Amino acid sequence: MTLPQFLRGGASAVALLCVFDSAASAQQALPTISIGPARPGLSRGPSVSHGGSGARGSGPTTAAPQLAQVQEVVVETATRTQKKVSEAPGDLTVFSENYIQRRDAPRIGAIIRDAPGIYSWGNSLGYASPSANRAGRFSFRGISGQNRTLFLLDDQIMNDPMFGSFNYAQYFMDDIQRIETLPGASSALYGANAYAGVVRAFSVVPEKREVLARGETTFGEFSRQSGDVIYRDRLPNGLGWSAGGRWEGSVPFRDNIIQRALVPPYVAGAVPTVTSQGQSIWNLGLQGEAKYRDANAHLKLYYDYDAATSVRGGVSYFLANSMQGYFESYAPLSSYQRYNAAVTPANRLTPSAFLGAGLAYETTLTAFGSARHRFSEESEVRLNINNMARVYRFTTPSVAPNSNAWALGGDGVYNNYPQNLFSANVQYTFPVKFLPFFAHQFTTGAGVDNGVAAFQSYNVKDWTNFGSSTAFTGSMQGQSRFVWGFVQDEIKVTPWLTAYLGGRVDWWTTSGVRASSTAPMDRFAEQGVVNFNPKVSLVANMPWPDGVLRASAGRAFRPPTLNALYVDSTRGNVRSFSNPDLKPETAISWEVGYEQYFQKTGTFAKATFFESWLSDYNSVRRLPAPTIIQTWSTTVNTGEAVVRGFEITGSQTLTDWLTAYVTYTNVFDATTLEAPDQPETVGKRLQNAPRNLFNASLEANYGDWTGTLTGRYTADSYDLATNADWVRGVYGSFDRFWQLDARVSWKPVKFAEVYFAGNNMLGRYYQFTVNPGAFFTAGLKLTY
Repeated sequence: MTLPQFLRGGASAVALLCVFDSAASAQQALPTISIGPARPGLSRGPSVSHGGSGARGSGPTTAAPQLAQVQEVVVETATRTQKKVSEAPGDLTVFSENYIQRRDAPRIGAIIRDAPGIYSWGNSLGYASPSANRAGRFSFRGISGQNRTLFLLDDQIMNDPMFGSFNYAQYFMDDIQRIETLPGASSALYGANAYAGVVRAFSVVPEKREVLARGETTFGEFSRQSGDVIYRDRLPNGLGWSAGGRWEGSVPFRDNIIQRALVPPYVAGAVPTVTSQGQSIWNLGLQGEAKYRDANAHLKLYYDYDAATSVRGGVSYFLANSMQGYFESYAPLSSYQRYNAAVTPANRLTPSAFLGAGLAYETTLTAFGSARHRFSEESEVRLNINNMARVYRFTTPSVAPNSNAWALGGDGVYNNYPQNLFSANVQYTFPVKFLPFFAHQFTTGAGVDNGVAAFQSYNVKDWTNFGSSTAFTGSMQGQSRFVWGFVQDEIKVTPWLTAYLGGRVDWWTTSGVRASSTAPMDRFAEQGVVNFNPKVSLVANMPWPDGVLRASAGRAFRPPTLNALYVDSTRGNVRSFSNPDLKPETAISWEVGYEQYFQKTGTFAKATFFESWLSDYNSVRRLPAPTIIQTWSTTVNTGEAVVRGFEITGSQTLTDWLTAYVTYTNVFDATTLEAPDQPETVGKRLQNAPRNLFNASLEANYGDWTGTLTGRYTADSYDLATNADWVRGVYGSFDRFWQLDARVSWKPVKFAEVYFAGNNMLGRYYQFTVNPGAFFTAGLKLTY
């Protein structure tokens, strides 16, 4: 019996395989790979501190690894409990506060792309508007989609119930203490969305009075300015708080091209090219710049009643808006009017082709509270309650060729998506003495995640004005609820072997109502699925020093989003149809890895092999459209797919002030195996799954100077499930590319840091749109 068959084996498998989630109770402290053991930074395994930055003008900073400090680094993502990183199960990557602050990272995607297996591009990095209305791509070990990875901020789910996505700019980077990434099926602890893995960020907890202020400007291929301020304090009576705000504004790189077939002789100035599928087409100009503004604000309160009991609570608010500017045409507008008069309606140009995304506006208000009480060193209870209220709305110009929307302010469509996610859970960790043979530490918990969302669509007479609606076109209301419980048992099998055994049950239910101006109301009866998701992991400490072998296997699921189930919507020329018959996706994942640290040479190396079997995988199926300028599609359960690959991570301490590190991921197989609804995709590579990802970096810490130099390589990938987009170097293609980024900072005085960064210094490249070439950031950070 194969491993996938065993894990799918229903009740018998459930009885035999609850979950191992490995906890390596290492007898010796393991080094960091920050991406290596030489500094606090990106940790693959335990983190190593190098001590202070050195006296001003004193020369190199002493940076010899301090293994005693390794054991003190605490992580939570792999077990939902606090564990020393040397004992944490799973192929965990930890980005420290120092690592984050030493990079040019306006958004979280610019940090997590340094983790092995993560492909992150577009609005996650800060190149473009953070709005979901702009193109972006994300995959984790070859499994594509932001909604297939669970994103958390502290204990709060960031993925919304409508799309399963979020706005990357919501993460306030100066308020992030560390980021942990955990690849592989993780529904055994985290339920839905933890399909490809988990990305979890932790806020800074105030320990003393601290004021931080930052201002920076970006110039070159696009312009961006930002500023933020944070005030934190902690009183002797245990009361603390953090209050902060951030503002960002940009005029991004003009990236979207206007294209049409059958253009000459009507439009002078059109430039011939081909599509990513090899079809002849003409470039007519550039769409407008998507100018954007966003702001963050938070107020958080902390109270430690004593060493065992603490409570936290607070609110945060996020606002983002963007506006598409006027297009840049290669020919006068009269040329297009002559073209429309000469061709059939199916080929005519529409305002949406030129004016693009239109106006987008987003707000997110969160309220959160948590409490912890430690009964003993081995026993603790936690309570978390969170609520997220999000409103996302946008307009697009008309798709009618003869519309009056050719100028800013004309006919269009307005879509509004209000939604709410309420989460509450309790968790209890305790030792069990009566079970035989081994020492057992149990963690169990239960909770509810209830998401509700709505959708309203209207025609508007002015697409730059949300309030100019003229006629209702469609609406939806839906609910997605999870009631869940989990248990895991940490088992100390031998002094050198630790395991976790457990699993999680999720009862998912959904229902919806849909209406339109042209069809009667549809009521979709409540449907539900009960999912049990186990995971097994083992960690063995080798007889020789600082060698660890890890292995794990588990199951995950992801139900369809409310948008895919119930919403028929239009965005520009793209018409999307819902599919209320969608089933949850499931995945069986396993991995095995070995890591070794050589203390004498300061060398760290780790290699991991991974494999995932995907069932009922969701993909977009193209439908026949009434005109060639429109695209119609729906989401279907593709069938079966497999992903296989390996990762290599290493670091080397070169001197006491210079460290080198490298990560390489090879997803050598990411293939659709079965697809009854899309037979043309069988044997094709999965979308947004680059075969090779490579990062190599140097970090220097010398006195009051810090510098980083990073080179990255991303292989080409496909945007279409049929892999028909094979042409490279054109609009719509996802090309292989190299990047070179650098940053240098100087602290002239203790409270001030001046820095300068260069990004994308090897030039432009295509990832659907053309991406900017070199741009530079200069900034000043003040701390007190």
